[in-house]
Amino acid sequence: MCPLSTGGGYIGGFWTAWRQQQPALTGRPGEPCFPVQTPAGKTRPRDIREPAPIRHLREFSRFLMPRLGFFHSETWAGIIAILGGLIPALLATLSLLVLMQYVWFSVAVWLATCPLECSLSFVSLTTFILQVACEDGLASFRQTG
Repeated sequence: MCPLSTGGGYIGGFWTAWRQQQPALTGRPGEPCFPVQTPAGKTRPRDIREPAPIRHLREFSRFLMPRLGFFHSETWAGIIAILGGLIPALLATLSLLVLMQYVWFSVAVWLATCPLECSLSFVSLTTFILQVACEDGLASFRQTG
Protein backbone atom coordinates (compact mmCIF):
# COMPACT_ATOMS: atom_id res chain seq x y z
CA MET A 1 0.00 0.00 0.00
CA CYS A 2 1.33 3.39 -0.92
CA PRO A 3 1.91 5.61 2.12
CA LEU A 4 0.78 8.66 0.16
CA SER A 5 -2.70 7.20 -0.38
CA THR A 6 -3.13 6.64 3.37
CA GLY A 7 -2.11 10.09 4.50
CA GLY A 8 1.48 9.10 5.29
CA GLY A 9 2.81 11.85 3.07
CA TYR A 10 0.82 14.51 4.88
CA ILE A 11 1.71 13.33 8.39
CA GLY A 12 5.27 12.40 7.45
CA GLY A 13 5.80 15.82 5.91
CA PHE A 14 4.48 17.45 9.05
CA TRP A 15 6.79 15.51 11.35
CA THR A 16 9.81 16.20 9.13
CA ALA A 17 9.08 19.93 9.19
CA TRP A 18 8.40 19.78 12.94
CA ARG A 19 11.73 18.09 13.66
CA GLN A 20 13.63 20.65 11.63
CA GLN A 21 11.84 23.65 13.13
CA GLN A 22 11.57 22.51 16.75
CA PRO A 23 14.82 24.05 18.06
CA ALA A 24 13.97 27.31 16.29
CA LEU A 25 10.42 27.30 17.68
CA THR A 26 11.32 26.79 21.32
CA GLY A 27 14.80 28.29 21.34
CA ARG A 28 15.93 25.36 23.48
CA PRO A 29 17.84 22.71 21.51
CA GLY A 30 17.76 20.20 24.39
CA GLU A 31 13.97 19.76 24.36
CA PRO A 32 12.44 16.69 22.77
CA CYS A 33 11.65 16.96 19.09
CA PHE A 34 8.16 15.55 19.33
CA PRO A 35 5.33 16.82 21.51
CA VAL A 36 5.16 15.13 24.88
CA GLN A 37 1.88 13.56 25.95
CA THR A 38 0.52 14.14 29.40
CA PRO A 39 0.34 11.02 31.59
CA ALA A 40 -2.94 9.16 31.59
CA GLY A 41 -5.49 10.60 33.97
CA LYS A 42 -3.79 13.96 34.30
CA THR A 43 -5.16 17.03 32.64
CA ARG A 44 -3.11 19.71 30.99
CA PRO A 45 -3.15 23.13 32.66
CA ARG A 46 -5.32 25.67 30.84
CA ASP A 47 -2.51 28.13 30.21
CA ILE A 48 -0.38 25.64 28.26
CA ARG A 49 -1.56 25.47 24.66
CA GLU A 50 -0.40 23.31 21.83
CA PRO A 51 1.82 24.90 19.23
CA ALA A 52 0.07 26.08 16.09
CA PRO A 53 1.54 23.35 13.82
CA ILE A 54 0.20 20.59 16.07
CA ARG A 55 -3.19 22.27 16.29
CA HIS A 56 -3.23 22.48 12.48
CA LEU A 57 -2.35 18.79 12.19
CA ARG A 58 -5.14 17.81 14.61
CA GLU A 59 -7.69 19.87 12.70
CA PHE A 60 -6.79 18.71 9.18
CA SER A 61 -5.32 15.21 9.56
CA ARG A 62 -8.67 13.49 9.02
CA PHE A 63 -8.93 14.60 5.40
CA LEU A 64 -9.15 10.97 4.22
CA MET A 65 -11.87 10.05 6.74
CA PRO A 66 -15.43 10.68 5.62
CA ARG A 67 -17.55 13.01 7.68
CA LEU A 68 -20.56 11.07 8.85
CA GLY A 69 -23.88 12.74 9.41
CA PHE A 70 -27.19 13.29 7.70
CA PHE A 71 -26.20 16.59 6.10
CA HIS A 72 -22.63 15.71 5.03
CA SER A 73 -21.94 15.08 1.36
CA GLU A 74 -19.61 12.15 2.12
CA THR A 75 -22.46 10.23 3.75
CA TRP A 76 -24.74 10.75 0.77
CA ALA A 77 -21.94 9.87 -1.67
CA GLY A 78 -21.50 6.53 0.12
CA ILE A 79 -25.24 5.85 0.11
CA ILE A 80 -25.48 6.69 -3.60
CA ALA A 81 -22.48 4.46 -4.39
CA ILE A 82 -24.10 1.52 -2.60
CA LEU A 83 -27.50 2.11 -4.19
CA GLY A 84 -25.86 2.64 -7.58
CA GLY A 85 -24.60 -0.93 -7.48
CA LEU A 86 -27.50 -2.50 -5.63
CA ILE A 87 -30.45 -1.21 -7.67
CA PRO A 88 -29.22 -2.43 -11.11
CA ALA A 89 -28.35 -5.83 -9.62
CA LEU A 90 -31.81 -6.14 -8.06
CA LEU A 91 -33.49 -5.04 -11.31
CA ALA A 92 -31.51 -7.60 -13.32
CA THR A 93 -32.43 -10.36 -10.85
CA LEU A 94 -36.08 -9.33 -10.88
CA SER A 95 -36.17 -9.31 -14.68
CA LEU A 96 -34.71 -12.83 -14.79
CA LEU A 97 -37.28 -14.06 -12.28
CA VAL A 98 -40.12 -12.50 -14.29
CA LEU A 99 -38.74 -14.04 -17.49
CA MET A 100 -38.56 -17.48 -15.85
CA GLN A 101 -42.14 -17.13 -14.63
CA TYR A 102 -43.28 -16.04 -18.10
CA VAL A 103 -41.59 -19.09 -19.69
CA TRP A 104 -43.12 -21.35 -17.02
CA PHE A 105 -46.64 -20.04 -17.67
CA SER A 106 -46.14 -20.21 -21.45
CA VAL A 107 -45.12 -23.86 -21.25
CA ALA A 108 -48.06 -24.57 -18.93
CA VAL A 109 -50.50 -22.95 -21.37
CA TRP A 110 -48.95 -24.80 -24.30
CA LEU A 111 -49.18 -28.12 -22.45
CA ALA A 112 -52.80 -27.44 -21.53
CA THR A 113 -53.81 -26.68 -25.13
CA CYS A 114 -51.88 -29.36 -27.03
CA PRO A 115 -53.12 -32.96 -27.41
CA LEU A 116 -52.40 -35.46 -24.63
CA GLU A 117 -49.78 -37.40 -26.64
CA CYS A 118 -47.82 -34.21 -27.32
CA SER A 119 -47.85 -33.08 -23.70
CA LEU A 120 -46.85 -36.54 -22.41
CA SER A 121 -44.00 -36.69 -24.92
CA PHE A 122 -42.80 -33.25 -23.91
CA VAL A 123 -42.96 -34.00 -20.18
CA SER A 124 -41.16 -37.35 -20.54
CA LEU A 125 -38.46 -35.85 -22.81
CA THR A 126 -37.91 -32.91 -20.44
CA THR A 127 -37.71 -35.24 -17.44
CA PHE A 128 -35.16 -37.43 -19.24
CA ILE A 129 -32.98 -34.45 -20.19
CA LEU A 130 -33.07 -33.04 -16.65
CA GLN A 131 -32.22 -36.44 -15.15
CA VAL A 132 -29.24 -36.93 -17.47
CA ALA A 133 -28.00 -33.39 -16.78
CA CYS A 134 -28.29 -33.84 -13.00
CA GLU A 135 -26.53 -37.22 -13.05
CA ASP A 136 -23.74 -35.81 -15.22
CA GLY A 137 -23.33 -32.85 -12.86
CA LEU A 138 -23.31 -35.14 -9.83
CA ALA A 139 -20.69 -37.42 -11.43
CA SER A 140 -18.40 -34.50 -12.23
CA PHE A 141 -18.89 -33.17 -8.69
CA ARG A 142 -17.87 -36.53 -7.20
CA GLN A 143 -14.73 -36.63 -9.37
CA THR A 144 -13.55 -33.16 -8.34
CA GLY A 145 -13.99 -33.47 -4.68
